[in-house]
Amino acid sequence: MQQILSIFNPENDLALANGDENYEPPRPVRKMKEDLSALPLWYRPESHYILAPSLPDTAWNREIEALFPVNSRFLLPGEVGEYPALHPQPWGWNPMLVKQLQRTGLHSPTLPSVSQLSHIRRLSHRVVAVCLLEKLQLNPFFCGRSALLTSQQEIREFAGKYAPIVLKAPYSGSGRGLFWGKGTYTEGMERWSNRILRQQGGVIGEPVFDKADDFAM
Repeated sequence: MQQILSIFNPENDLALANGDENYEPPRPVRKMKEDLSALPLWYRPESHYILAPSLPDTAWNREIEALFPVNSRFLLPGEVGEYPALHPQPWGWNPMLVKQLQRTGLHSPTLPSVSQLSHIRRLSHRVVAVCLLEKLQLNPFFCGRSALLTSQQEIREFAGKYAPIVLKAPYSGSGRGLFWGKGTYTEGMERWSNRILRQQGGVIGEPVFDKADDFAM
C-alpha cells in the first residue's frame, strides 16, 4: 500500500534558482523549515507520515491530537529508509531535495528524474506567469502587465515608462526577491538587477497598480 510522506520545504524556490543538488539555503530559511515542518498536518491531512528534522514537543503533539483528527506520524530523516512504500509529496521538487531523499534510502522510482526536474524548473520560472497574464486579458475587467527584462537598458526603459514599478527575480520565495522602484532608474535598482541578471539571466518587471486590496491564494 502506498504511503504518503509529506514534506514542507520552503527553500524550494531558492533551490530551483540555484539548481545545484548540493545547494545550502540561508540560515533563516533553514530555521523556517525546522519551525514549520508540521504544517502538512493542516494543508495535507491525508498524509500518513510527515518528514521533520526533529520530533515535535510531546505536550504540543498531545494538544494537537486532542483538538484535530490527526492521522499522521512524524518521521526523522534517518527513519525514512525503513518504509519502502513511501510516496514523497513535498511543497515543491528540486535537485537538492531529491539528493537529500536519496541519502535517506528512499526508493528511487518514487523520485522525479533529471528531465522531470528540468521541466519543473522551466514551469516554475516567472516568465510562465508573464505569458499567462497576456492570455488572461479576457475583457475590460482584467488588467495587468508583465515583462521579462534581460538587460540594464530594458530595465531602464521599463522604469522610465511605468511608475512606480516592481522588479522580481524569476525564481524567488514568496515575498522575497523583489525590488520596488518609484519611477526612476537608480543606482540601487542597477545593483540589485545586475545581481539577478548575473544569477538568473533576467528580471520580471511589472507596473504597480493603485489597488483597493492585496491578497494571495
